[in-house]
Amino acid sequence: MTKVSIPTPFSLNGQAESKQFSTRGLPSGKVQEIKVKNGQFIHKGDVILTTYDSEKQESKEKVQQELDKTKRMQQSALSSLNFAKQQLSQASKEDDGYSNLQKQAKEAQSSYDDAVSEATASQTKLKSISVKINNVLIAPFDGIVEVNDKKIRCTFNNPVLTRKAGFGIRVRI
Repeated sequence: MTKVSIPTPFSLNGQAESKQFSTRGLPSGKVQEIKVKNGQFIHKGDVILTTYDSEKQESKEKVQQELDKTKRMQQSALSSLNFAKQQLSQASKEDDGYSNLQKQAKEAQSSYDDAVSEATASQTKLKSISVKINNVLIAPFDGIVEVNDKKIRCTFNNPVLTRKAGFGIRVRI
């Protein structure tokens, strides 16, 4: 790096543009709130905007209904399992219907295990969808933000972060 002495006052005309850049996508959904103001200095990690994804909300509600249904099935299967175990414990191994009771208990256990698996899968799916409903765009570095009705532009020393309506985010470094 070379140091240059520049007399004061001095001015330059022209345009500087970086040669390196990286592109980032916007969070899914509709922009809900822009958390910054035009000309505001922001820090790395600050929330620039939030989005809300109504399609993910609808999916979440459907999965919640599935989960509620599987939990009812799980409770019913548990009741059947407990009843089968109780009958089996009260029967004697010499009883004619003992092997049939064993079969019923195994089937009830299998139904219960299936219901638990389905409920666990629905809970996992629900957690995954819930995370994606409300999203944020985070400032990747310190800088000044420009906001107007069609674009958000953040200038960070040399890097520039822009978001045009309908397009992704572009970071030039």
